[in-house]
Amino acid sequence: LIGRRAEIAQVVDRLAQRRLVTLIGPGGIGKTALARAAAAEVGDDYELGTRVVDLTRIDTADAVTSALAGQLGFASFDDLLASPSEQAALIVVDNCEHVTAAAADAVAALLDACQSPTVLATSRSPLDLPGESLVVLGPLGLPEAGSHDVDNDSMRLFLDRARDHRAVVNDEQP
Repeated sequence: LIGRRAEIAQVVDRLAQRRLVTLIGPGGIGKTALARAAAAEVGDDYELGTRVVDLTRIDTADAVTSALAGQLGFASFDDLLASPSEQAALIVVDNCEHVTAAAADAVAALLDACQSPTVLATSRSPLDLPGESLVVLGPLGLPEAGSHDVDNDSMRLFLDRARDHRAVVNDEQP
């Protein structure tokens, strides 16, 4: 992950204080990568570790609870809510933006029914739940005009992605 150490530290700090942290920002800004990096950093703090629920392919509000339960290994959402554990777990609920209201309802029900999970959600907008802590993710900083600073985070990311696509890039080129 390039250039997000401060944001990772902020997320880690918030997860230690709150049961619901939501990363918000525009599409493609790196919410998923940041959530996974932060979860990897704190995963050992949770007895049951980290579980990831990806809502990318969920296209209806009704499917959110089924996806949440299924991806967490439960036959139904009711089964999930009826099986509270005293062991802590971090649940990353990724890509909530297209089903925000349904995701918010499901997360609220989960946090009300079970005292042990902590939820780290990603979305383009807040879930608007009580106790939610927001971390707003903005773009990486740009280099100074006319600068060719390859140590700049946005420049490093650009060059890495260009190389990933087999573009021939010379760091010395203007």
